[in-house]
Amino acid sequence: MWWNPNHIFRYTLLRAAIGLSEYRETVIIGEKSPNRSKASFKEIGINEFIQFKTGDTNKYKEEVAEYLNKIKSWNDLFENEFDENFPAEIIYDAITKEESDIALEFNKSRFSLYILRLRAYQKRAREILSDKKIKLLVLSHSVNLNFCSLALEACRQKIPVIVIYGEYGTLRFWKIENPTDIYMGSNFLSRDGISRLTESQLTDLEQKGSTYLNSRISAETVDIGAKRAFARDKGKINRDKIIDHFNWDSSKPIIALYGMSWIDYPHLYGPIPYRNPLEWIFETIEIAKKSKNYNLIIRPHPCENLRGTRGLCSYLPINLPDHIRICETGWSGADIMHSVDGLLTLYGTAGVEYAAHKKPVLSLGKGWYGDVGFTLNAKNRLEYVECLEREWWKGVDFIRNQKIAKIFAGWHFCKPDWKEGYCTGDDFTQLDLYRKIIFNKECNGSKINKEIECIREWWKSSIKGYHNYTMENATKYATN
Repeated sequence: MWWNPNHIFRYTLLRAAIGLSEYRETVIIGEKSPNRSKASFKEIGINEFIQFKTGDTNKYKEEVAEYLNKIKSWNDLFENEFDENFPAEIIYDAITKEESDIALEFNKSRFSLYILRLRAYQKRAREILSDKKIKLLVLSHSVNLNFCSLALEACRQKIPVIVIYGEYGTLRFWKIENPTDIYMGSNFLSRDGISRLTESQLTDLEQKGSTYLNSRISAETVDIGAKRAFARDKGKINRDKIIDHFNWDSSKPIIALYGMSWIDYPHLYGPIPYRNPLEWIFETIEIAKKSKNYNLIIRPHPCENLRGTRGLCSYLPINLPDHIRICETGWSGADIMHSVDGLLTLYGTAGVEYAAHKKPVLSLGKGWYGDVGFTLNAKNRLEYVECLEREWWKGVDFIRNQKIAKIFAGWHFCKPDWKEGYCTGDDFTQLDLYRKIIFNKECNGSKINKEIECIREWWKSSIKGYHNYTMENATKYATN
């Protein structure tokens, strides 16, 4: 369990819902903030702890030697399976995140240390979970070497797993029933999911989605990403000002390319067609260099340097062609969106925002909305390159895409109407979350009780994602 006030709060809700306090509860404490984690769980009456540490990793050198002999580059990592099919994507993201460099050059010595650590985590996970009395594993996350080792070992031993995640002020718990469930994909609206909704649900979701997105692009939502993306720090801009600023030909379309946040795991939703988002951006730039029929504006992610990681600009070439330029810091995302003719994104939230405002979007891979239908989605690298080599932004059904995007936004960002006024806060705010928890306890007691009842019923159901469960069973929705 990663320490965060919201994680503790979510666990208390799950605990009350399925009666965990009636069982022997043991907290697996990681290597970061162990004392703070222990203190928090002791406050709710849990006093048994297990340390999840690697210990001496050198003793596993012989076990991983054969695998390490095969790995001489990042490409080798993705082409060779580690023990028990541990995902290469998780290994790659764990290393680049800890080293704070998405373009990290492969170094065999450094890589070997991470693999030894991974082997130690796998061994420790098996040791802990081999107790036949274990009925459930609850995780705050399912990615990174440590959490993923526990999740996959639990799958191997057929131990149920719940990830107590939260996003946009609501609970996004999900069940891990097989290895692919470690990726975050159980709480999104699919194309099949849309077909199962009633006309009344679709109408309300579309309306609420539109309302939420209008608040979002006005920087009026609690999401830290939206606050940063749509802040207007340098005054209002428009298409003419952008063209004048970059001295561009006004007769050419402007296409925006939005960078990814390095603070999260690029493979959070599963494999992507490129090794990392930077590789995707580089190839996009190279293709754009050869095409002179549009101008390209590159916008770094507003949260890319929240934790001190290098920003996108530090990776980009210094001498870009005149028709390819980097967005000025402080320009509002809303102004940019209204000024350009299309968006290139891997799977960014901007894809939803642009499509909902009748802008063509070219996305890549499944991500969390690639197969829903409101973007032109390239299934692989070849399809993506083919799209870039033509005027992909033409011939888009804007009305259809807008409707689907708004419905999707209503599902993703909003909540059942009984949760109106009840929000769990953003995990990024850390200690300030205590104020939100106290407020909810004092002012939203009845809604917390209903949340507990819903968690109980969800746990009995066959639906993997808790948010999906509550949204499917709602008839009306709320934006806040």
